[in-house]
Amino acid sequence: MASTPSTTTVPCIFSLPNELLVAICSMGQEGRVPNFQAAFKSERILSQVSQHFRRVIVGAPALWSLVEADLGVVGSVELAHLYLERSQKCCLWVSLKDPAEVDLDLIADRLSQITLHIHHRIWRLQIAFGPDSWNTVSRAFLGLSPSQLTSLTHLEFRGESYSDSPDAHLFAIVALTAQCTPLVYLYLHLGLVTFPHQHRLAIPSLKHLHLSVQEEEGTPHLLDVMDLFDTPALTSLTFHNTHGDQIFELFNATSLPHASFAAVTTLVFVSNPCTCDEDVDPFTQTIPSPPIRLFPALSSLSLINQCFTSLLVDAILGPTSQPWRLLQTITLCPNRDLEEVHLALDPRRGQIFPTLRLSSELASRVQDWEATDATVEVFDPSELLNFPE
Repeated sequence: MASTPSTTTVPCIFSLPNELLVAICSMGQEGRVPNFQAAFKSERILSQVSQHFRRVIVGAPALWSLVEADLGVVGSVELAHLYLERSQKCCLWVSLKDPAEVDLDLIADRLSQITLHIHHRIWRLQIAFGPDSWNTVSRAFLGLSPSQLTSLTHLEFRGESYSDSPDAHLFAIVALTAQCTPLVYLYLHLGLVTFPHQHRLAIPSLKHLHLSVQEEEGTPHLLDVMDLFDTPALTSLTFHNTHGDQIFELFNATSLPHASFAAVTTLVFVSNPCTCDEDVDPFTQTIPSPPIRLFPALSSLSLINQCFTSLLVDAILGPTSQPWRLLQTITLCPNRDLEEVHLALDPRRGQIFPTLRLSSELASRVQDWEATDATVEVFDPSELLNFPE
C-alpha cells in the first residue's frame, strides 16, 4: 500500500513575530508621500485583518504618525483625529491637500480642526493646495506662534502656478518660514513666486533647499531664484526641472546674489524628460572657470536626467577647462545620449579625477576604466532624490 505523503506545515502570516508585522506595515508606508498618489494605507488595512493584527498595529504609535488629509473628502478630519489619537505622543509628518472646486469655508473649517491638534507635535508639514485656497491655508498656520512650531523642521510648499496675488503668496511663505525657527529643510514650488520679487526668505537654520522650477515661458534665471534666499547655513541645494542652458548661465554668472552660499557643498540638478538635446546644439558656451564666487565650498555636483549632460561634462572636465579643485564627486545619471556622455568623459581617462557616480547604464560603458586611477561607482539616483531626515 502506498504511503500517504506527509503534509508540511507552512507558516502563515499570523505566526509572524509582532516586530516583523510592524516592520511590514512600516514598509508599506514608503513612497506614499510626497506624491499623494498611493491609496494603500498599510496601517489601516493591516489593523482590520484580525483582532491580533489590530492589537499589534494599533499598539505601535509610530505607524500612525503619518497623517494624510485630503480636505475635500468627507470624513478626512475624523480620520486625521483617529491618527492623532493612535500616534499618542509621536512627532507627526502631516500632509495636507485639497481638490479643485471645493467650498473654501468648508476647507477652512476642516483645516482649523486639524491645526488645532497638530501644531505642538508636527515635525514635517507638506502643503499641496490650489490657488483658490492658498490664503485659507496660510491664515490657518500664520495664526500659530513660533512657540507652537518649535518641532517643525521640514516644510514643503507644493502647488500650482498662481496668477492671482502672487506677492501675497510669497509674503505668506516668508512670514510662515520666519515663524519656524528650527527649519532645516524647505521645498518650494516656484509657481508660487513671481520675479522680480520684493520679499526675501531669511532662514538662518536652513540646511537643505529643494526648488522646483516652473516649466513655462518666462521661467526665471536661476541666479534670480537664488537671490530670493538668505540662507547662510545652507549645505545642500537642489533644482528640479532645470535645463542645461540654465546651468551654463548660472555657472558663468558674473553678478552675485545678495545672499551668500558659502556653505553649500552639494549641488543637484534634476530634469524631467525633455526634447532639448534632440535639436541642433543651441549654444556653444563653455565654463572657463569654476563658480567659486557662488559656491566656494562645492564638493559634490549631480546631473540627474539633465539635458545637455555631455556638453556640461565637457565644459567642466574637458581639456580646456580649469580644474574644479574642490570637486570630489560628480554624479551623472543621464536618461539619453549615453554614448555622448561617455565620449565626453573619455579624454580624462587616467588623469586625476573626481569620484564618478554613474547610473548603471553609463557605468557599463566605462568598465575599461578599472585599470586607471579613476574611482567609478554605480549609483541609484533615487538615493539623491529622497528627502533628507
